[in-house]
This record gives sequence, structure tokens and C-alpha cells, in this order.
Amino acid sequence: FQIFHHSTAKYFEDLRVSIIFGLNTLNGRTITRDYSAVGPWDFINSAALIGYTVDKNYSIYGWELGK
Repeated sequence: FQIFHHSTAKYFEDLRVSIIFGLNTLNGRTITRDYSAVGPWDFINSAALIGYTVDKNYSIYGWELGK
């Protein structure tokens, strides 16, 4: 998660903006001909991002779960 590193978090904090991350539930799933998503969601990247922000003590306003 080098894109979101300490200097970026500090910049957002200085601006007093709230950070909301969108987590995509289509990762690892297959899209069928009728555009349905089938199969299990691969949540590993999402869990890693959440863990990273917790470890760094970043203030995250919210998490959006969607597709």
C-alpha cells in the first residue's frame, strides 16, 4: 500500500478531510453471461488494507462494501 503512505495520510489530516475506502466484492468472483457474480469473494487485499490502516493508526472515516 505504498500509494497510501504516511505523508499522504498526514496531508489528508492537515486538510481535515475524511477518508472513505471502497472495497470491491467482485475480486476473485466470476461474472456470468447474465452479469451475475458467482463464487467466493477474495477478501485478502481488503483485509490487508484494513489491517495496514489499523497498524499505522490512520483515521479512516468509513469503509464502503460494494461491487
